[in-house]
Amino acid sequence: QISVARQLGWAFPSARAAGKGPAEPAEAMRARGDALVATATLPSFACPKVRFGKAELQMPIVTCGGMRMQQSWGGAVQSMDQVSPECQENFVAIVKRALALGINHFETARGYGCSELQYGAALRAVLDEGVCAREAMIVQTKVAASSDPERFRATMETSMGHLLPAVGHIDLFAFHGINRDEQLEWIT
Repeated sequence: QISVARQLGWAFPSARAAGKGPAEPAEAMRARGDALVATATLPSFACPKVRFGKAELQMPIVTCGGMRMQQSWGGAVQSMDQVSPECQENFVAIVKRALALGINHFETARGYGCSELQYGAALRAVLDEGVCAREAMIVQTKVAASSDPERFRATMETSMGHLLPAVGHIDLFAFHGINRDEQLEWIT
């Protein structure tokens, strides 16, 4: 719902500028959001795929990103027994729905709280249930670059420890948050 609202936010500045009350844009946004959700949940919807870079990997144009799906940010959650069953059930349901829509790229990051941990458990559950084969998934994670190679290694090992036991391998890896020139030097 948050993503849909952000995508629709562009449609209402003119209504606000014209002095219309907030109820009208909110109602219109809600109606448009409902229409978009209805379209994306049609039984026949299949997310289009495109070639990823120069590779032969077929990437869906929509990703199931884990930045906002996890139970908590920071390091508060260190193991799955600290994740509420309701939160994890919802996580698994999101993964299953994404797969049903043809969205098979699952993206997370070490910096997304317990997202990697929950993704690992959710993807393993989906695989164990036979919802899809591992080869049908594209699993990606990201780790922040560091000027300290040992710190980077430790962070990377934590990341892989959450995902590799569940899915066997990571399909795509990216350095997370490269925003300054000096960070590029850390990875070269």
